[in-house]
Amino acid sequence: VYTDRPVYRAGQLVNVKGIVRWVDAARLVFKAGEKFTLDILDSRGRLLQSQQVALNDFGTIAGSLLLPETSPQGDY
Repeated sequence: VYTDRPVYRAGQLVNVKGIVRWVDAARLVFKAGEKFTLDILDSRGRLLQSQQVALNDFGTIAGSLLLPETSPQGDY
């Protein structure tokens, strides 16, 4: 899982992307359409957003979140 830049300020849009792979007989595989829950936490471990996402045809997931104006600085 990664974001489109390393640092954000309160009120900015955060774009998140993830790559999902499983090991099967020494091969990396995925199932398009498989669903996951994407949770985004603030630097204090509080849940900011939870959303259902599904793997696309390339085995990736994506989501976004507009940080609240009261967001503390730190890792998300």
